[in-house]
Formats: sequence, C-alpha cells, structure tokens
Amino acid sequence: MAQMHFYVPDDFAQEIRRRAKAARMPVSRYLVQVIRNEIDSGWPDNYFNDVQVSGVPASGGYRDINVLVDEKKTGQVSFGLGFSSIDSVVGYITVEQSNFDIANPWSFTGGGQRFSASIRAGSERRDFSVSLVEPWFMGRKLAFGGELYYQDRYYLSDVYDQLNAGGAVFLRWPIGDKAYLRAEYR
Repeated sequence: MAQMHFYVPDDFAQEIRRRAKAARMPVSRYLVQVIRNEIDSGWPDNYFNDVQVSGVPASGGYRDINVLVDEKKTGQVSFGLGFSSIDSVVGYITVEQSNFDIANPWSFTGGGQRFSASIRAGSERRDFSVSLVEPWFMGRKLAFGGELYYQDRYYLSDVYDQLNAGGAVFLRWPIGDKAYLRAEYR
C-alpha cells in the first residue's frame, strides 16, 4: 500500500491548528474532515465505490491519517446496430474512459481525464469523433478539452453529399455547483 508523508512549514502548521481550534476539533480530526470534504467535492461523481478516512494514534503524540479508496471501473465500451427512416441501417461502437491518463501509455488510467472515441457507420452516413477533457487544467478546477470529428452524410440530397471534418478546443469554468461558463473555438 502506498504511503504519503507531509512535512509543512511552521506557519502552515499554525494555520491548520488555528482552523482546527476555530472548528472546535483536534487537528487530526480537522484534517480528516478536510480530506473527506475534498474527496466529496473535488472529484467528479462515479470515480469511487467507497472512501474511508480515519485518524489513528501514532507514536510521539502524532496521529496517522489513513485514506482508503476503492476506485470504480471507469471504462465503458458500447456497440449496436439499428435502423431508421433517415439513416437506413447504421452501426456504432463507442469507447469511453472517465479516469483516463494520456501520460500513462501502458494502462491509460488514473489521471482523471475523460476520453471518448466513437465510430458510426451505415448506408447513409460515416461519422468518427475522438475527444479528451482535462477537468483540472493547470491545477485548477478549470476544464480544458478538445475534439476531432469527421461526418459524411449521403442522405441530405440527391444532388450532393455533405462532409464535415474539423476540431474544437474549449475551456469551461464552474459557476457554483450546477452551472458553468464555456468558451469554445470550433
């Protein structure tokens, strides 16, 4: 099991003590609460099955803070075949990973990024898209993402077909808990 130890400057330790005292809690319990709050509010939903945070006595008057995390499976593959009056026969396959890590080339997991690739093909269309989103861009709760896409439609007219290919980049800022502001170049 991985272990992390933190050594902080005296002024930072004094600030933690001050905040714990203001909350009327021992320092170790205060830090446990801070970690719980960060996990509850700082991570997107559906990343963890269970998170347990506890403080236990250690030697020298110190307390160890234990954080046990059970990650959920975050990858998904879906595929299907269908028929519609516009598309005629169409099939698709989509691969999504909501805990993607582009810097981890062997497993591509654990970084908190969102990756999606989708192919849709049929007698009247050909579509492909791939996207990647970094939800904590530059260490801040600022999402940065991009998408590449290709769309070829044959059903729009007997005279012409329509082909769209391109990309997009965006930044997304949260506004409160349920809203955000998004700037996009497509």
